[in-house]
Amino acid sequence: MKRIAFILLLIVNSQLSILNGLSAQNDVDVTNQYIDNPDFEARFAGWENNGMTYQTNKGFKRQSGMVYMEKWVSSGSKVSNVSMKQTLEGMEPGTYTLTASCQNIQQGKTETKQTGAFLYAGDEQVEVNDSTDYSVTFTVLTGSVEIGFKTSSCTGNWVCIDNFRLVHEGLNPYNLCVELQKLITEAEGVVGDGATGPALQTAIDNAKELVADKVAYPGSHYQEIALALSRATLNYRISNATGATPKVTTTGFVPTGVTIALGRLTATGTGIKERGFCWSTEPEPTVLDNRSTRYFSNNGNIYCMERMQPATIYYVRAYAMTNNWQVGYGDVVKIATLPKGNVTTVYDYAGDDQTNYRIASAVNEVQWLYDHLANIRGFNLNVHYSPGAGAGDGTADCSYGGWMRVSQNTAYQQTGTILHETNHGVGVGTTDEWYNNANLRSETTRGLWLGPRGNQMVKFLENSESATLNGDATHMWPYGINGAHEDAYNPESTILYYANVLVTHALHQDGLICSWDVGFATPAYVFPQIDNQKYFIKSEDGNSTGYLTVSNTGALRISAYNAEESDKFAWYISYDPFTSYYSFQNAGTGKYISYTSSTLKTVEKANLTNLEKFHLLPARASVSMGGYTGTGYWITKGSNVALQAGSSNTTCTALNFANSATNQRWLFMNEDDMTAYNKELVNVELTKLNTLLSYVRNTMNTPHKGKREDTNVDEVDAKLQAVIDGIEAEKSTYGTPGEVSSAISSVESALTTFLGSVTPASVAQPFDLTFLLVNPGFDSNSDGWSTAASNSNSCCEFFETTFDFYQTTSLKLPIGTYELRVQAFQRPGTASATATEYLTNGTDNVKAQIYLKTKFQKIKNIWADAQNKALGGTTSNSNGKYVPNNMLAASKWFAAGWYDNSVMTTTTTAATMKLGIRSTTSDASYWTCFDNFRLYFYGSYSMDDVTPVDGIEAETSDENTRYFDLSGRRISKPTKGLYIVNGKKVFLR
Repeated sequence: MKRIAFILLLIVNSQLSILNGLSAQNDVDVTNQYIDNPDFEARFAGWENNGMTYQTNKGFKRQSGMVYMEKWVSSGSKVSNVSMKQTLEGMEPGTYTLTASCQNIQQGKTETKQTGAFLYAGDEQVEVNDSTDYSVTFTVLTGSVEIGFKTSSCTGNWVCIDNFRLVHEGLNPYNLCVELQKLITEAEGVVGDGATGPALQTAIDNAKELVADKVAYPGSHYQEIALALSRATLNYRISNATGATPKVTTTGFVPTGVTIALGRLTATGTGIKERGFCWSTEPEPTVLDNRSTRYFSNNGNIYCMERMQPATIYYVRAYAMTNNWQVGYGDVVKIATLPKGNVTTVYDYAGDDQTNYRIASAVNEVQWLYDHLANIRGFNLNVHYSPGAGAGDGTADCSYGGWMRVSQNTAYQQTGTILHETNHGVGVGTTDEWYNNANLRSETTRGLWLGPRGNQMVKFLENSESATLNGDATHMWPYGINGAHEDAYNPESTILYYANVLVTHALHQDGLICSWDVGFATPAYVFPQIDNQKYFIKSEDGNSTGYLTVSNTGALRISAYNAEESDKFAWYISYDPFTSYYSFQNAGTGKYISYTSSTLKTVEKANLTNLEKFHLLPARASVSMGGYTGTGYWITKGSNVALQAGSSNTTCTALNFANSATNQRWLFMNEDDMTAYNKELVNVELTKLNTLLSYVRNTMNTPHKGKREDTNVDEVDAKLQAVIDGIEAEKSTYGTPGEVSSAISSVESALTTFLGSVTPASVAQPFDLTFLLVNPGFDSNSDGWSTAASNSNSCCEFFETTFDFYQTTSLKLPIGTYELRVQAFQRPGTASATATEYLTNGTDNVKAQIYLKTKFQKIKNIWADAQNKALGGTTSNSNGKYVPNNMLAASKWFAAGWYDNSVMTTTTTAATMKLGIRSTTSDASYWTCFDNFRLYFYGSYSMDDVTPVDGIEAETSDENTRYFDLSGRRISKPTKGLYIVNGKKVFLR
């Protein structure tokens, strides 16, 4: 077979010699068109470096510009195997000449020609054995070629490379056909004596026909035939592979820049010869498309996909290939490369030559990194040489906006330092979003970064789900490069530089403001939508129980899902990679959500404008609702525009970026998600309904009478009972959350009607309406209240801070008298100081109050219910009296019934009830702890009926008078307030 191929090649060569004279000799310099950073003026940018270092001195006599690359060992030693390489893509077919300034010498023996160093392009190479320009001529047929410099068993001790130049010599059909014949020979060698299969045979036949033809064709024709043959050959190998297929997993998050994407994978199997990623603009990429095996070592391997197009949707996945050509694939991940930013850089060249070379080349490398990994806009890095800048003996510094100074300290004239200082220029440590932001920082000014994109990036880079992004008011870590000691500046540093830019830009996507021009979070592909898939959009706020839909007038509203109008509840979500914005089209009407005249509504648009494109910001935590778990998103057009949900409508309002703004975050469910959610939600809502029915029965069982003498209590009871019985009879048939919600509303309405008609038979047994409150006992958190409080041991606290902690009942409650009871205390200072104030001096500096509508009552001082012994937990004591000193101890006191407080109000119209606890003053060591909110209804009894009060002057009491609080506990040192004395309620003045 080999002999036949050799004879065919001789014949072909003789035929092609005729075509050789048809070559179009039109030398064109295409260096900058195809080679990234050809003269290393941006240091290692664009190159895959294996062991070489950058140099700015004048040692290499062929140096061009500021920087050249070298590998040097001591005289008499030999350079190890090193390389600098780059893959050129998208090349026109034809013949090229690659030229570079090269060196391979043994110092002290310059008269001896050294060996083992090569300038190469594809399969062609020329040996470097001196210090001069070298050239290699090669032919590109399939659009790509690897070029570079390498050593192998090198005899020199000093090798150098600089100033790559590339010339396109034109289209030479002879050379193209020689390359094509190599592919034919390879294909026929793969087939051997077996059957080729129709696809491969057709590709071989087409290639042979082209080689045998004596007509010069356009270069694209040669390339098309060659690519078809190359792919058919690989496909044949894969289709006829033997052995087990590797098992491959694609890590779900794929960090994506402008032209570069990174990925992680796992692959198991025997005889694996190749691991990497493949990608395509089509949904099912294979190794027949683009693929890369290049990786960085960083907590495992991070694979690098390069030379992608900006602002383009790609599909990527991991693969592994065995020696027997079995290929296994991981899951496909859809990504969107970023649009190219417009970062600019300027350096003032105010130092000596070597200083300028170091700083300028580092700045150039940073420029390249930002060009290829981020889409920051409106930012100019203005760099100045300034001896003494920064701290200590001189480091570097930078202000927001990009004014940077670099000192005379050469350790800080490196890429890592410039990247770190650029961080300050784009907002890290220099903006409120970094050092004064409770939404994005765990301690407002420092600590954990709370944004999802930044942490997602760090988890990927660290290869750990527990990894987090941290920082102080100025720096971030990891990957902040917070000092010259963190930048080794060697080939391994490339992933550090990539990571720094990717993490920094992820911060911008979370909400860090990168530039004055942008002034808002940077948009990105944060929701991996699927084109032409229907999504059902639901508010993250549990009070909005329906789905986003449209009215007949095009207005947005929230309604219970209606299967008969399902398309009006369905939305197509599309993404524009050129702007990084999303659009929302209603499946039923075809209209798009648009920002029009300060409102958000749907409009008909043949061509989308910026009014129909929206920025999505992901929530900082996932949410579980019913059987669905997912991430909510703000739908916004900037800080002044956000889509907000009400119970049945939507509004256009200012963006509220707080975690608590659940009514501004939206869940995007596919049909399966919605079905699962609705099914589970029916069960959840049925549980709520059954609980409500149980409480309503208990309310009915409370002894009661009519509010008016002519009220027929039996009829009132019967009406409520009829509603309960009817719902009990039909609840097994409920199939949607809306049906259950409607039943709950019916019960609540019947309950309020009942309460409006009756009153308790005795003030000693009021109606207990605590069940109408959300999370009144704080069993595990403070959800349902206006703000978050520290929660532990089923109680809550605030320390050294002012607060207003409240909720409002969802129901309008009838006219009557209400009481709020709360177990709570405040320690208005240190334990010892407040003991002296309260127990010795009779002074009470408590500032906290509980309140019910407009009525309020100061809560108990911590020493008011001091005990003669500790009840558990950490305690404080004074003169044999013990009080809590941590939340565990507070829970013990609460469990024993201490620290009960009460406030009452009477309403004259049906109204909702706002109730809570607050403190508008909080000095050092002020500690407020509380638990067990309870709400009682006394109907038509007045507050005086409930708590008859006799006035008593303090002077009229004697030391033998016994005081009790309203819960019946004896008070040893009463102060001003309401007490029980001799069986009567009295107010001590």
